[in-house]
Amino acid sequence: MDIPHGFLISTQDIVSVSAGEFERALLAPGSIATWHNLELTAPADPCAPMDVGDAMEFTANVGPLSFDYVMIVACRTPGVSFVQRTTKGFVEVTIEYSWKPHGEGTLVAVDAMYRLTGSPWWKKTLTQLVARRFVRTAGRNMRDMFSGEGAAAEEA
Repeated sequence: MDIPHGFLISTQDIVSVSAGEFERALLAPGSIATWHNLELTAPADPCAPMDVGDAMEFTANVGPLSFDYVMIVACRTPGVSFVQRTTKGFVEVTIEYSWKPHGEGTLVAVDAMYRLTGSPWWKKTLTQLVARRFVRTAGRNMRDMFSGEGAAAEEA
């Protein structure tokens, strides 16, 4: 979906854990940081569950550049959805994760809304390319984490 000075990227993946297990992992900022290859700088405990109003701070590396972000939990409906939005960063981002049981796993839908503000709006095409790569990588890392492939790769 294309919007003025922004865009929406939507994906769906099936992970091989129960909806409850997925939700527990999602609430841990360390999991989100791992999925997105982010350098988590806060909170101090990456496993402490987040809830509405809680924040995570991280650095996103894009090639030789790095950008500092703060994301807060904007909304949470237990067992259904989890929404985060940036309060600091190069691009305004709102990400909604929603999930439901699917067969022997969980169907995870991600809607990531990116909006460029001020003078960088003209960099929309490049930002879209980078954002799509981040979303694809996060989906792969999320699936790998739950399938055990991520743990096997870390041990090697």
